[in-house]
Amino acid sequence: MTTRPVYALATKPDLADAARRWEAFLAGDLLDRPVVTVTAPRPGAPEVAPITYRDKHYGDIDEIYDRVVAGAQGTYYAGEAVPSFLPTFGCDEIAVWCGVAEFGWSDHDADTCWSAPTIDDWRAALPLRIRHEHPLWQRMLQFYQRGAERLAGQVLLAPPDLHTNLDLLMAGRGSERLCADLIDQPEVIDEAMISARAVFRELWETVVRAGHMDERGISNGLYSMQGAAVLQCDFSYMI
Repeated sequence: MTTRPVYALATKPDLADAARRWEAFLAGDLLDRPVVTVTAPRPGAPEVAPITYRDKHYGDIDEIYDRVVAGAQGTYYAGEAVPSFLPTFGCDEIAVWCGVAEFGWSDHDADTCWSAPTIDDWRAALPLRIRHEHPLWQRMLQFYQRGAERLAGQVLLAPPDLHTNLDLLMAGRGSERLCADLIDQPEVIDEAMISARAVFRELWETVVRAGHMDERGISNGLYSMQGAAVLQCDFSYMI
């Protein structure tokens, strides 16, 4: 069990108790009952407009954080529910930050986006790395840095949507071509995976530091003062 003090949130006054239950859960243990997460609007709380992917991509960051705080203050977090905000632009954003994919957007739904792969030659694309000059990566850092200021004492930040490893390769290459590559040039895919793992480590360490999540804890469905992530690799089970 950790001895680090639990970060205090005005919107979750019983966070210390919830933290004990989460810590036991993540250790494979159980206290007096299972972990339960329930939220409900507080009586009389003003309605807050939902925050879409398009808002995060194009909207004013401070205005978005105004909505995040208002939404948290108007919500009752019961059991082990913890107020958090996920600054993510879409499920394949990591490939976009690496310069091997581009976002496409629905004309009818502000929460529907996808990545268009751009890798034709693996040798020209490798090693995969975050393009620090990419405007969307710079915007992500602004989200975490500004969020650490605006959400202090109110809401925790969550890591971005972590579609990594083979999902990163799929977003940059396309699913059909990647399936063929696994058979035709597995040694190149092994090399690509080495750089993809390095991208994950850099990404995690950078956003955790920028958002002060190493000091305040992380809430992303799970909650932990030590760090918790939900890793995703859709491609691996779709095979």
